[in-house]
Amino acid sequence: MSQPDIHIARLAVTMTRDENLFDFLVSSGNVRDALLYVGLPIDRVSTLERYNWFNSLHLAQQLDYLHKNGMIASFLTEVLRLGGMPKDVDEFVRHIQPLGLDLDEDTNQIRPTTTRPEAERTLRTELGRLLSEIDSSFPGRLEGAWEAYYSDNPDRYRQAVTSCSARAHKNLIVEVWKKY
Repeated sequence: MSQPDIHIARLAVTMTRDENLFDFLVSSGNVRDALLYVGLPIDRVSTLERYNWFNSLHLAQQLDYLHKNGMIASFLTEVLRLGGMPKDVDEFVRHIQPLGLDLDEDTNQIRPTTTRPEAERTLRTELGRLLSEIDSSFPGRLEGAWEAYYSDNPDRYRQAVTSCSARAHKNLIVEVWKKY
């Protein structure tokens, strides 16, 4: 299997560290039922069931497979339905959002957000290209801001804002004003 996306890896670590979710993951019957529920063929379920789902590396690889095949939202919903809510709901939600997912707290369902990860990557790429036409340092600043924002650092919000400093914004506004 390929290297999972960093956001998938962080979700896997969060899930294996959470007491409620970990208890769900150590039960191969729970995992099998959730995989069958999302519609995986029985032969694929049998293959995936052999992995240690409570090992964050193996879990990341399996979540990556489910994500790439559009099944991660249904799978995570089943995890919550069968295993219960995570102890730290806010942390769980923070790690599913970069994947284009969110928790509907009224129904305890994981749902895709309006911005799919592929669309977000396309928008970011285009924005980076446009920003580089104005100043070659802007795309790096933007990427640094996103990295800070999605990090586990308690100071992440200040770091993200600092990456997009006032000087950079002033230059951006001036350049955009000149072009248009």
